[in-house]
Amino acid sequence: MANYEKANKDLDMARARNKDVAIAENKQQEVCNMFENLSKTAQAELEMQKERRIGHFQKSLQELAELEVKHAKAHAQMLRQTISAIKSEV
Repeated sequence: MANYEKANKDLDMARARNKDVAIAENKQQEVCNMFENLSKTAQAELEMQKERRIGHFQKSLQELAELEVKHAKAHAQMLRQTISAIKSEV
């Protein structure tokens, strides 16, 4: 991005001086193409990162749900044992 901004400034200066305008335009076009290619690559990488983040979140959520079910079963078992112990005392 910085290179693209610099190329734009150089082009503006070349137009103001009316010197080497064609060279500055070519340089600006090259830098612009390079920036666009990098932007496409970065966009693809961000999309892949988003997919991975969603996958990790879903996995963590599933593991949490399984852990909650396990704890709920253990708690229910403890309550059943407590009830049966109370019934046997009565």
